Amino acid sequence: MRAKEVSSEWLSLLDALKAFDAMIAPVGLYAAQEYQMQDKPQPWLKVEWEQCLKPLMKTMGCHSLGRVVFDRNQVSIRFRADGKVSCLKMTRLSKIKVRQYGNAYRVDPHHDFSARWKEANLNGSLNDLAKYYSRPGSLLLFIGFAAEPEPFSAELDALQSGTAFQRRFNRATTKTWDDSHGRGFKVTAALWHVTESK
Repeated sequence: MRAKEVSSEWLSLLDALKAFDAMIAPVGLYAAQEYQMQDKPQPWLKVEWEQCLKPLMKTMGCHSLGRVVFDRNQVSIRFRADGKVSCLKMTRLSKIKVRQYGNAYRVDPHHDFSARWKEANLNGSLNDLAKYYSRPGSLLLFIGFAAEPEPFSAELDALQSGTAFQRRFNRATTKTWDDSHGRGFKVTAALWHVTESK
């Protein structure tokens, strides 16, 4: 299987996430689980899904199926589009820790969570998606937070440089922007799109 380029329709998910990041002040995507928090934070990725991506995908003709289980920093959402069942897998990862200093929030330089990349196992998520949901429209969406100038570029290059990967997928389409709330880090969203075998 060789994936085609991500269609412009799906790329609207990345644009929507960037806009949503700016909209949900003061927490942004980094702490979206605390947006409009009542007693306790929402599960990771629930706010992003329910308030940003689900409404957008509905306008694109996608309808979620079954109960969505939010498991730590990842979630798999089955949806129907054009009469076919596909899957959106989402995962988030932060290499940084943001702390309050006085009345401002910024990256704590004493914490480095780079090892979390390996734990995220994006390669395994892509393989699962291709194996079980090798239908047009299945997606893997990665949302990451880091303080380096080109966040996750080395990790994504390493992931996508293998021969096995290149036989099955194209490179992710990515969008990177400065944290909308001035906390001194960058947000990266990467999107892979699975298509039918040729």
